[in-house]
Amino acid sequence: MLRLRPLSTSLLRRGAIQSNTNKIQFFNLHPNKTTTGLRTITTEATDKESIRNMRTLQNIHTTNGKEAAKKHLKLGMRKGKADHFHCNWAIQKLCDTSTEVQGLIKQMKVHKISVGVETLNSLVIQFQLEGNATEAQRVVDVVFEAEGVTPDTKTTKALANADKLTSIGRTNRMESLLKRDGKEATMKYLIESMNNGKASTVNCGWAMKDFS
Repeated sequence: MLRLRPLSTSLLRRGAIQSNTNKIQFFNLHPNKTTTGLRTITTEATDKESIRNMRTLQNIHTTNGKEAAKKHLKLGMRKGKADHFHCNWAIQKLCDTSTEVQGLIKQMKVHKISVGVETLNSLVIQFQLEGNATEAQRVVDVVFEAEGVTPDTKTTKALANADKLTSIGRTNRMESLLKRDGKEATMKYLIESMNNGKASTVNCGWAMKDFS
């Protein structure tokens, strides 16, 4: 059985403390990761049908899961009932990788759904979570201009917080591994990250908390 190599106590303690701080900072950049998204919809969307469709999409996600929600969204896009509010929620709730985010953005363009700053910020953040700062910067430099979108303060924060977002992305990866493959696979991933210098104090703090 794999065992975690001895870690500095101070390193682990700092990780446990910084983990919460970094998560808060991350949620400020990517707010709908921790909310239903309905509050955003009700304050920004004025169309009652859009709000009803959003509630339906969220209920399907809660009741039947992610794949069912994806199918419902695709159907809504084909029928012209899905708008950018639904798609932005889906990017943050239903997409796990940058490839999935890019795929949804492509479908938005096919169905003539507007791609705005919130949509592209989500793509930037996803690349940062995956540790791909180069691609995140390319989105800002190239894709924003191509789409006629102006970066905002959240764009700037996402670029400035590359290391923190990457660390949070690694923690998210460990959480998924733990649920899917168990403790041993998760420990292996953490040890590999530590050996190649990619594990942060946040990641080690998460391990101390969840494996203690």
